[in-house]
Amino acid sequence: MLPVNQLFIKVFRQKWQLWAIAFFLFFTLTFIIQEQKTTQHKTLETKIKEIGKNSKIPKKSLNQTELKEIAKLVNVRVFANVDDYEIGGSGVIIGQRKNSYLVLTNNHVVDNKEINYQIQTHTGKIYKGEVIWQNNDNLIVDDLALLTFESQEQYQTINIKNNYIPKKNELILASGFPFQDNLKQSENIKYTFGNLSQVLPKPLIGGYQIGYTNNVHSGMSGGSILNLQGQLIGINGLGKYPPLGNPYIYQNGNDIPENQVKNMSNLSWGISSQSINKLISKVEQQKNIDFQIQQVE
Repeated sequence: MLPVNQLFIKVFRQKWQLWAIAFFLFFTLTFIIQEQKTTQHKTLETKIKEIGKNSKIPKKSLNQTELKEIAKLVNVRVFANVDDYEIGGSGVIIGQRKNSYLVLTNNHVVDNKEINYQIQTHTGKIYKGEVIWQNNDNLIVDDLALLTFESQEQYQTINIKNNYIPKKNELILASGFPFQDNLKQSENIKYTFGNLSQVLPKPLIGGYQIGYTNNVHSGMSGGSILNLQGQLIGINGLGKYPPLGNPYIYQNGNDIPENQVKNMSNLSWGISSQSINKLISKVEQQKNIDFQIQQVE
């Protein structure tokens, strides 16, 4: 039989060896998990760049996690506080010029020219927003507006689908920052998947032309509508079952039959990228802006 002191030393060595093995396994697994996360993040960044302008790589469908990540990076919260009352909506980063970023939203989100609007990005940082284009003088035309903000941070811009032809039943992701039951706008982005259900032959007042099954809530106006390639095919603006008035009137003033209006109210409505690209061309000519905007085929 071993003396007590030797027995103690033997037991101590065995326990030390077990602890050493446990620590080694723990740090090894931690390193492997971190490497996997880094690789996944880099893979997603690569996919975002792959679907950029003039990309020769086939535009494969992304999974829901990847689509949500793109939406998270490019959507912003557009808001203001007026007499302790919060107003606002959502927007999408569509362009960059050095440290200046271009944000697309609905005109009704920023229609008050007397208010200083703010922009909150996915990092939680808040910037002063400057409205550089809006259509307050003619509410019949497309319900679109443009803002800019300045930041030293690097933010992702979205790829805008060019020559977009909407396809019925196409799976899409709509996102934005909805208001909550306490009338405060959520700082967390909401994602909602659905299908493109109806495409009108001509736009409604405000430029709304694509109807989809996604549930778009107040505060999500101006948020992105993405296709399965992570490209911007439109922005939100009109939710289901509008409480006031009849928004279902064509831009040319023609009414829509009542039986069709009922079906249309079951859908959310957005402005397509065709109208967005027309706005960009118009503003580039009139304002002489030189933001880098990715428009993809």
